[in-house]
Amino acid sequence: MAFTPDLLTPTVVNYMVYTEDEKEFLGTAQVTLPSLNFMTQEVRGSGIMGAITVPIISELQSMQIQLQMMALSDQAYKIAEHKVQTLILYEVQENMNGSTYAMDVSSVKHTMKIMTTQMDGGTLQPQSVSNPNINASVLYWKVERDGTKIMELDPINYICFINGTDYATKIRTAMGKSGSSGGTTTETTTETTTEEE
Repeated sequence: MAFTPDLLTPTVVNYMVYTEDEKEFLGTAQVTLPSLNFMTQEVRGSGIMGAITVPIISELQSMQIQLQMMALSDQAYKIAEHKVQTLILYEVQENMNGSTYAMDVSSVKHTMKIMTTQMDGGTLQPQSVSNPNINASVLYWKVERDGTKIMELDPINYICFINGTDYATKIRTAMGKSGSSGGTTTETTTETTTEEE
């Protein structure tokens, strides 16, 4: 019997972008999400046929997002402010059950902390959109599907969570950090004084 996947996701039905104050970020024509690229090390040596490229556990290359706009709005200029901002993107995916052929939709939520690195003015011509682009560095990226976290990447706090496993946990521990937030462990001693009667 041929393998039939339980869930096929062929189509992005639509999406919406929101700013950190939960206002709709209007005017985007297309969004290019970040790429997950691990830093790598080329390994050569005795007993290895040639060379192999090995990803370094949890070590990420920089992430970028691109917002293609129809025109530069007031919100676009606000995103360009030189500070860290939160961007929330809801993606609606159409799904088909590979066994029953039933159709449904899933909600995929992307939460990012970004800093704009480039904003171009687009191309001006009559009766046409200008299609400017906003490029931003992504400092934090969390993905949730129907309310369940499936990925969380936080280089500053050393979190590399993918499908239920935080691959940076042992590294945080080895560096003297603790917990998912990457905070430094602090021991507190409390002294109790007993009064003698």
